Amino acid sequence: MSDSKEIDQEFYQHLPESCPPPDALDPSFKVYYLSKNYPVTKNDCRSLRERQPMKRFPTNSKECQACGLSCFTDLKEAELAKKFPNLKGMDVYEAKLFPNIGKIKSTPASSGNSHHTLWPYQQAKPWKEFRPISDQSL
Repeated sequence: MSDSKEIDQEFYQHLPESCPPPDALDPSFKVYYLSKNYPVTKNDCRSLRERQPMKRFPTNSKECQACGLSCFTDLKEAELAKKFPNLKGMDVYEAKLFPNIGKIKSTPASSGNSHHTLWPYQQAKPWKEFRPISDQSL
């Protein structure tokens, strides 16, 4: 997503209070995302909250993370995450993110310290940003 275009900074789904957290950043770096499809589709970029609307999370922080998209800043960690049962069969894609896509925060997890949560803005289309790792056009 080009960093020259202004977009509405309203988030694409209802978020709990203080979500994204105040220390979430405007992204301006490369991330890796796991998906079963290429091209990555809007359906592939649904949050855990959207995929499991009845699931309960123990804290507001975990609920907030469930409302975002999981991604990684380290390719090796993204590749290792594919070993988790719920991520088997997925491939890793990359994207260079810009501030107009949303907010992002480092949220280390059992899948790795480079795990981040991305909360896209309502008008953003993150699925259009992801490319195969071998695609050098980024």
